[in-house]
Order: sequence, then C-alpha cells, then structure tokens
Amino acid sequence: MPIRLPFFAILLALLFGCETGPEFSVEGTYVPPRAGTVAVATIRGSLIKDSGFLEGDHLGFVMMIDAMFVRGSESNPMEPLALAPGRHSIVAKYLHSNFQTQAFLTFEAAAGDAYQLMIKNGTEAPDEQRYCEFWIADLTTGKSVSEVHHRRVSGGKTSSTFSAR
Repeated sequence: MPIRLPFFAILLALLFGCETGPEFSVEGTYVPPRAGTVAVATIRGSLIKDSGFLEGDHLGFVMMIDAMFVRGSESNPMEPLALAPGRHSIVAKYLHSNFQTQAFLTFEAAAGDAYQLMIKNGTEAPDEQRYCEFWIADLTTGKSVSEVHHRRVSGGKTSSTFSAR
C-alpha cells in the first residue's frame, strides 16, 4: 500500500503538473502574442559588422519589453519579436567587445508594422569617450518612431578584468 501512494503522486505530477506550449511563461519573461490571435507588429535588433582586424560586432538588442525580459534576444537580435499593437516600453542594450550601455525607449506600435532598434556608435572629444545612440525606426518608412537616446558606453581597457589599475 505505501508504494502506491508515491507512484500515484508522480503519475499525477506528470499528467497535470507540466504546462507546455506557447502560453507557458516564467514570471518576468516576455511572452509575445500568438500568431493569429491579434494583428501584431514586430521589432528586431541591430547588428553592425566591423571590418577591422581586431574589431568585433556592434550589437543592439531588445532586452526587455514592457518590463519583461526577452529570452534569447542577445543571441539572435535580428529575429523579429511579435508585439501587440499599442504603446510599449523597451529596454535596449548595446554590446561591443567589453563595452556596453542601455537605454529606455517608448513608442506606439501599429498592427502589421515592422520596427527595428537602431544603434549608432562613436567617440566624443575631448577624451574620446565612446557613446551609443538608440532609437526605434519604422522599417517601411525608415523614420524614427521614438526619441533618440544618447548614452555613454562603459567598459574598455580601464574597466576590463585585465586592467593594471
């Protein structure tokens, strides 16, 4: 008799305890709307290839949508993410080697439209401080649908783990 109870409990857990499919969400993780349930918009990140010998890629990706983390966006920034139409807040992140920064952007997504998180990097005089600018553009018109946010980039030689400082 005592062996049947654990067996029955395990069987119930296997049958009813696991939820699978697109509706499954971990608390705090963005779940895009399912295709066909609503007319969706999409947003994707940016990838700028550097041609220099020691240069790496400049990556801009959507880290959060509406205060929910987006899984896998750093490893696949060009994959379009579905958005329900309406106002959205985006946390965008820029990575280049060990340089990084973030920005908070808001925009209004229209059903059926495609958007891209745009990045522009560079350096500013007099100390050659690195920066990144973020904005969201409508892919059809090329026009900005958000404000441009200018952020200083942290990292580099003085911030690396190999620095002598």
